[in-house]
Amino acid sequence: MEQTKFKNNIIKIFIISFFNSMIFAYVVERVFALERGLSLLQIQYIIIIYALVSLILEVPCGVLADKWKKKYVLALGLFFRAFEFFVCIFAYRFGTFALAFSLAAVGGSLKSGSIDSLIYESLDKTNKKDSFEKYMGMIKLLRYSVTGTASIAGGFLAHKYGLTINYWLSLIGTPISILLSLTIYEPAVQRASKMKFKMFEHVSKSVDIIKKHPGIGQVILYSGLTGAILYGQLHEMPSAAYPSLGIPVYMFGFITFTITLTGGLAGMLSGILTIKYSHRTIFNTILITSSIAIYLFSLSTNWLGIIYLIMAIFIMEIISPIAQGYIHKKIEDEYRATISSMQAFILQGLTIAVSLVFGFVANKLDIFGGFKAMTLIQGCYTIYFLKTWKEGKQLITSKKVAAKTLKI
Repeated sequence: MEQTKFKNNIIKIFIISFFNSMIFAYVVERVFALERGLSLLQIQYIIIIYALVSLILEVPCGVLADKWKKKYVLALGLFFRAFEFFVCIFAYRFGTFALAFSLAAVGGSLKSGSIDSLIYESLDKTNKKDSFEKYMGMIKLLRYSVTGTASIAGGFLAHKYGLTINYWLSLIGTPISILLSLTIYEPAVQRASKMKFKMFEHVSKSVDIIKKHPGIGQVILYSGLTGAILYGQLHEMPSAAYPSLGIPVYMFGFITFTITLTGGLAGMLSGILTIKYSHRTIFNTILITSSIAIYLFSLSTNWLGIIYLIMAIFIMEIISPIAQGYIHKKIEDEYRATISSMQAFILQGLTIAVSLVFGFVANKLDIFGGFKAMTLIQGCYTIYFLKTWKEGKQLITSKKVAAKTLKI
């Protein structure tokens, strides 16, 4: 009976992911901000504000999810996340946009780690935890497919009715997602002893777990830097460059759909790669090939440059399910959401640094100069990663240890 409830959890999370991905605004988000009077540098400041608020709240929200029921934290996060779109409808100044993204950051921090943890725990209870990367890839494909489809519709709607309608439509899925998240099965007994811990003690124990498994810390750093470039810049900023490449607004949706679909397919590929190749081989290959693709995109002079952008995003989207799977298989349920939030904390911190660099360079040169800067940052990290491995300071665990948990 209980196993059935956990199986239903997985189905519910898929449905929640579907409705929470019906976002029509993403396709025009940067153009909308520029139309409302923001500069490229101010857009970067907003990204930094989002990351800064997330940085402050990530770990406390992770602890809250571990101490309280994760489904309640998830529902609260979904509620706050909707404010990004609602407030933007009335935004004509930098301050209002900053407020919208600050509220979105609160929601993002509350959601962070909750879904991943609920999936892993549900799979664990149904004896399917070894399929975690596969399920994460499936969810990513679902989310990206829905977002991509909404982007196509959003591009046409924006072209015909203006940009604002996309923000109103993006609110539709929120009530359904919230109500469904409250029906997730989560036994109270799992939290009976957790309220005895104080927050700092809980965080300290989580840090001890990371120290006990050095590979976790290295994977967190790796996913943090690549995620800051991928989600902070490659997903967020290219649409601001589309007009200079001769791409009309109604085509934005098709480009976004292609990007999100390929990103989702990359997530599905993650589970296959971890069976056939070592983490070292996968991570090295991703760093080198994506750096080349980003650089080629930075040289774009027409719409064909989008091909390199899609390549870079496809390659880097492989990372997330692999990194999440590596981490979750080495930690206990009691600290799962907290350590996931620590991972998000590092991601947001690096996003701030990367966004400052991108904004400064783009403001001094142009937006493509910002992408050249991203190539330089990732290129330097690639050298560090390869050099560290050659010196024997393994970034993951040794093959002997890793072979006990994952096939290398």
